Amino acid sequence: MSSALRLYTSVPKKIRDPDEGKDAKIENAVTVAFTLSSIICIISGISTSIIFSLLGLYSKTALGMGKDEAFVEFFTAMESIRRIGFVSMIVSIVSLKASFALSPFLYFKGKTRYALSGLAVALSLGSWMAWSTIVSAAQILYS
Repeated sequence: MSSALRLYTSVPKKIRDPDEGKDAKIENAVTVAFTLSSIICIISGISTSIIFSLLGLYSKTALGMGKDEAFVEFFTAMESIRRIGFVSMIVSIVSLKASFALSPFLYFKGKTRYALSGLAVALSLGSWMAWSTIVSAAQILYS
């Protein structure tokens, strides 16, 4: 979430007049996509942080007070909320990768923007292949 906030505030975002040509339309589309992915990342990151902070706080409180049965009841009752937290974490990660991949396009001009954005997309997809295995395996925790 912090990375997304920093990226969002540092990337130039300007909507150009569509009459300026094809490049202006492409840049406007990338600007909107970048902004949307940044907003989604930040909001889902905030949701993830709040959900897991509260769940951790109340779980540790119950266990620290020796209320093991209350903890089990609370933990069971919060299953759907943990799922939401898990999904919002994945959404935050994916949207951060998307906004990061789009950012070089908005920073640079000419062929450089395409090359660096393409590289960022390729590396993001490669890293996704690694961590998606972990995420897929984690689904057994919620069944």
